[in-house]
Amino acid sequence: MLESLFFWELLTFVVLMGVLFIFYPVIQRRKRRIRRLMEDSGRRPPAPEELDSRYAEGEVLQEEYLEAREDITKMTEDQNAR
Repeated sequence: MLESLFFWELLTFVVLMGVLFIFYPVIQRRKRRIRRLMEDSGRRPPAPEELDSRYAEGEVLQEEYLEAREDITKMTEDQNAR
């Protein structure tokens, strides 16, 4: 009984890891392709999205993130006021 339970747990683990090993590279490849297409077209992601992405990746500290976010918000409000 215990051996059977261990087998099913092991099988479940192996299947889940297989799914992760298959889909993770696919998702990463897709993200790279989208970035490359945006760079090739000369467009960049909107500033708030770029900032959020850089903060999530650890490229920007929290203090810098909050300051930049505030600046972006002010610039957007100024543009909308015109």
